[in-house]
Amino acid sequence: MGKESLQDFNRKRREGYYKDETEEGFLKQINTLLQADEKERYKELPEEHPTIFVFGLPRSGTTFMAQLIAHSFEIGFINNFMARFWLAPVTGIKLSKIILGNQSAPNFESNYATTTRLDDLHEFGYFWRYWLKKDGIKEILQSKEMEKTIDWKGLKKAVLNIHQAFGNGWICKNIFGAYHIKKHLELLKKSFFVYIERDPLDVAISIMDARKKFYEDPSIWWSTIPYEYPEIKSLSAEEQVAAQVVFLRKLYEQEIKEADADRIIRVHYKNATATPNESADLIHDRIKKISGIDMTKRPGIPQKFPVRSYDDRIEEKEMFAKLMKKFQ
Repeated sequence: MGKESLQDFNRKRREGYYKDETEEGFLKQINTLLQADEKERYKELPEEHPTIFVFGLPRSGTTFMAQLIAHSFEIGFINNFMARFWLAPVTGIKLSKIILGNQSAPNFESNYATTTRLDDLHEFGYFWRYWLKKDGIKEILQSKEMEKTIDWKGLKKAVLNIHQAFGNGWICKNIFGAYHIKKHLELLKKSFFVYIERDPLDVAISIMDARKKFYEDPSIWWSTIPYEYPEIKSLSAEEQVAAQVVFLRKLYEQEIKEADADRIIRVHYKNATATPNESADLIHDRIKKISGIDMTKRPGIPQKFPVRSYDDRIEEKEMFAKLMKKFQ
């Protein structure tokens, strides 16, 4: 696999969807300077609050699910300002409080997981890439082999100091963590994974739409990588997407099978949008039952949300259904 990196995909994106590497380099310099000082200030802390990780297939509603949880409960979340300090997250949280004030519930707007307001939820991918060693394709494909090289003790200390900075628990998307569900649950005894599920054919169509938005050439890979990536990356765009959906679902089910099932909460996208209060209650009740923590609910959760389905794109659904059978 060589030195193939996630940045290679970024460089191929259309204008408006790629990250400015000069700005990224500047932010990395700041983070590197702050990191050593922050680590020295970390305390050894008990685990008093829940950590809620959201994961799922690309385009399955992971951003919406994280927003719903952050909106529904008094719980900390990384916003767009804090996310600039991925190697010094406590610094980012403290600066955000000084500049933006205390956190309020996020809104439900996003464009392919990206939000615009400084105080809106951010997926904090660089933090997880750093701690879980997911900088390149090779590292992702070797996740199980590299698991033993991850600084799990350091990650736990960082998470618990983030809790202290928030004065509460933490809700976050953690797609990279989905390669290590069992280890996360062993590491943080009051952590939970929320698995947002969506019709796989809708997911496939949405991923293909994303490829066409992000790239001139839709055969370029977009988003999460299954272990079978080397065997499928040279297939047609449609075959890649079908295989991506099938193999990621298998990966997640295997991770779930090996982990503590009581701390993995399945929520279907249609249910979360049609009855968000019920989905929030499901998460609340499971966390209370397992950990004893009674999370405080915020008022004003919307009664329902519009759900995007692709029932009118019959030919595409039929095509993806046939392709998926090839990889099952």
